[in-house]
Amino acid sequence: MKSTYQELELIDGTKVKLTLNFARLLRIKNRDPKFYDDLMRILQYKDFDVIFDTIRVLYAGYLCAKGENDEVLTEEQFMELVPFNLENNDRLAGKLIRGGK
Repeated sequence: MKSTYQELELIDGTKVKLTLNFARLLRIKNRDPKFYDDLMRILQYKDFDVIFDTIRVLYAGYLCAKGENDEVLTEEQFMELVPFNLENNDRLAGKLIRGGK
């Protein structure tokens, strides 16, 4: 199945693509096992924090959408740029997790 991309407009007007796919999640797992383990906890809805865990899913989608040699924002930089729109953030995270056609 082809990866589905979502788009998120950051507060500075930059539009970033988000996706989740197995190969790129493996790349995250190899580079940052702690982040990956936390993401797996989130995807199992263990101690789910509706604000920050949602942002973490979006950040994982951001990392997966980036190429291996692309410059990326740190998680904190990304968090500072995500609009404070809980409904939209939750909707985008849900689309990433559920995938699509």
